[in-house]
This record gives sequence, structure tokens and C-alpha cells, in this order.
Amino acid sequence: MPARKRTSLIAVSLLIALGACTYRPYQLPPKEGGKPIERASAESKPNPMLPADKGAGIGIAAQLCPDIETTRLILAGEFVQAKQLLNEDLERSKNDLHRSCVLTSMGLLAALPESEYFDVERAQDFQSLARVNGVVQRGSAQLQLLDRTLAGLIALQLKTTTSDDEIARLQAELDRKEAALKKLKKLTLGSQ
Repeated sequence: MPARKRTSLIAVSLLIALGACTYRPYQLPPKEGGKPIERASAESKPNPMLPADKGAGIGIAAQLCPDIETTRLILAGEFVQAKQLLNEDLERSKNDLHRSCVLTSMGLLAALPESEYFDVERAQDFQSLARVNGVVQRGSAQLQLLDRTLAGLIALQLKTTTSDDEIARLQAELDRKEAALKKLKKLTLGSQ
């Protein structure tokens, strides 16, 4: 299995696993003559999976990372829509944990080779921004897992890039040696 496909498979598998545990508030259809009903507030209750001091005051969106809609869009290969959603989330983020989740998700989007936004250096930049002041380490288990997966995906992409560069260098060296050998053969056969 090619390295890029394996890398994508790992990333998609993680998104599927995390997607089962994520949540994004959405509006229910309006009641007759009324305005839309919000399903749940992003600040409604702490995550029971976090210790009380970590869960207090942290929005659900920051605790469940990435959210289900972003995960669905990435899995469907709808990278432009996922990026738009992440940009909107970044603009609305009110705390460092949620911002780190969004930045890490953007890094994942940049680290996926099939994404229109594929750029390993940019993925590294997003990850660095997300990790500022140790925010990721204080985040939920999902955020920490997403961060580690992004780090692994970046490392695989860098290794693949290095391997591709090495293959190209070796091929160029082989071509030069073959050309020199042909020239030597021509000179040797021509002098007989």
C-alpha cells in the first residue's frame, strides 16, 4: 500500500473514531409561528469525561474535538466546506481550548494529501499555533489524541517527502551514470 494512501487511511480512521464522540449544536425546525429552537448551547454543561476543574466553563465544542459536522465533511472529501466551517468556528471561538481544537483540525486538513489545502509546512504552523502556552495538554482527550495524530501524520508526510526526494536524487544519479556508461561504450567501440 503506498505511503500516502496509508497516511490517509490512518487519518480517516481517526476521524471516524473521533466523529462518533463529537457534537455540534444545531437548530431544530421552528415551531409553528416561532423562531428556531437551539438544540443545546455550546456552554451548557461540563464534560463528565474531564476532571471537574478542567470541565468547568469549557464549551462542549472545545471538549469534543473535532465536531461532528467538520468530521463528516472531511470524511466526505468536502474539504472546501470543512475549511469554511473551521474558519467560521475560529472567528467565533471564545476560549483557548476551542481555538486549539479548530487550529488542530485545520492542521489535519492541511496534512491530508487528498485535500486541496495539502501543505505540510502549513499543517506544522497550525499545530504550533494550537499548542501555544500548553493549551493542547490542558484540553480534552479528543483534542490531545487529534494533536498526536496530526503530529504522526505530519511526520509520515515529511518522511514520504524525504523518501520521494531521495528517490529522485538516486534516479538522477543513475541517469548520469547510464549516460556516462553509454558515452564510454561508444568511445570504446569507436576506437576498435
